[in-house]
Amino acid sequence: MSPLTATFRFGDRELHVCRIECGYFGSERYYVNDQLVLKLWSMGIRGARTFEAEGHRIEVRVALSLRGAQSDAFVDGKLVASDLFADFNARMNPARGSKPLTKSKLIYEVGLWVLLVLVFTLVFQNWR
Repeated sequence: MSPLTATFRFGDRELHVCRIECGYFGSERYYVNDQLVLKLWSMGIRGARTFEAEGHRIEVRVALSLRGAQSDAFVDGKLVASDLFADFNARMNPARGSKPLTKSKLIYEVGLWVLLVLVFTLVFQNWR
């Protein structure tokens, strides 16, 4: 399971489902009706992804910060979903949920991931 996952419905009678998976190190995958429609890597903290699916123009806007992820989905220019990552935000901000992710825990987790990347890089370089 990806660290950040969100879904929203769109189209006539909300027949279609869009699922967003944002992984560690900037991977992003966008699915419509379980079909991959967009896959990319992004290390930015703000951005908008636009793609066509099922005859609709879909735009997902994301802004990341230490307080959480603000993300909204637009279909054909109309807002259809906001706060897509509400569960993640509840962990990041104690006022929004019961499992806060403290700044020290966040620093610890980021440091752990950086260490893992360095170890992986060293092993990979020496393995070739």
